[in-house]
Amino acid sequence: MKTIATDSATVIRRKAAFLIGTLIMQSGEKYEGDIPKAVVELIKERTNSGEVSEPLVDGLKREGVIGALLVGLKDSEDVEYEENAIRALVRAVERDVLSPEEVAEVKSIWTMWGSSGQAERGLDGQDGQDIEKVLA
Repeated sequence: MKTIATDSATVIRRKAAFLIGTLIMQSGEKYEGDIPKAVVELIKERTNSGEVSEPLVDGLKREGVIGALLVGLKDSEDVEYEENAIRALVRAVERDVLSPEEVAEVKSIWTMWGSSGQAERGLDGQDGQDIEKVLA
């Protein structure tokens, strides 16, 4: 998933970071809506086969998606991407997906931005306070 960090299309980078953050945020939620019959059958089939599935965030980590966000964040000059990426990474921190070294890198970037850089990325006020608590 290295393309998140290196894709030259700014819009794609932004949207990918936003999507990953949303997936991480919703990964622990239980779906309450109608499920198509084909999906129900697939779930039953996999359950009966004994196939072990991993949590979504673990799969994103294993496949390098979360690491690519961090690489992209370190090399970015696009504040909208940076906002989306830091939100996604902080959600990953909340779910204890990042290594201690990766958490330290996220904290370092957050601190380096300072209050003016955080505000420039729309991460001041309550959003910034919430991020600050997670990274403390």
